[in-house]
This record gives sequence, C-alpha cells and structure tokens, in this order.
Amino acid sequence: MRGLQYDRNSGFLFTIQAPMRGHTFLTKWDARNNFEPINSIQVSDSICTSIDFSPYYNLICLADCKGSLIYVDAARDMSILKELALSEITIKSIAFKNGNLISGAADNALQLNYIVKSSIISFEFIIRLFIIIIFGYYLFSKIKQ
Repeated sequence: MRGLQYDRNSGFLFTIQAPMRGHTFLTKWDARNNFEPINSIQVSDSICTSIDFSPYYNLICLADCKGSLIYVDAARDMSILKELALSEITIKSIAFKNGNLISGAADNALQLNYIVKSSIISFEFIIRLFIIIIFGYYLFSKIKQ
C-alpha cells in the first residue's frame, strides 16, 4: 500500500496500491462493515506517490511519478474526472486546503491548483441577482411616483 485517506462522514477508506513498477489501483473500503472492499479501479500506468481527500468536493486526488494529478469522484462510481500533467518530474505530495489543492514536486516547486465546483447557482450569481432585484425595485418605485 502506498497511501490511504479516511472519510469520517461516509466511513469509507481509500487506499492506493502499486508494485515497484507498473499500474496503480485505488480501492474504496467500507470501514463500517469489516473493511469490505467496495470498488477498485486502475488510476495510473505509473506509481502514485500521494493521495488526499476533499470532503467539500467529494474528490480524491492522486499524484504520480509522471508529474500528473488525477482527480477521482469519491462519492459516486469512482470514475476518473480529470488528469492534469503539471510537471515533468514526480509530484511528491498533495494536500487540499480551503477547497484548493497544493502540490509539491521533487524539485521543491509548490503549485496551487484551483478547484472550481460546477454549480448552477454560485455565490456570485446570488449577489448579482440581489443587486438586480434592488435596482429593479428602485426603478419601479421611481416610475410609480
């Protein structure tokens, strides 16, 4: 086993397994049910070096020796959502912080990777709608006078 992450909310444990060379597999375990494996998928053709879980986005991110970040949907079917090639050297560590991902490569380079949650209604949309409603009410009251 190369790494693990535990989700307290769901009771799932996520582990990455890889031999000395070759493919890496991500396995989802039910920690509430005697650690029964639920699902296992191949996530990379190379060795993964780090794993982190974001409960806010229900995402797992893996870093591999190719310099890539691999995002996996932890909530539903554990499908690979995106793979980003960030570096030409190994990414050694990753960590979710305030909804974004920080990665550190073998050459000590740090990178902040912004994660945008896709949503129809965002905070910015609500603020704009609120301003439009207030402006519309102001115009309507001026017209009525």
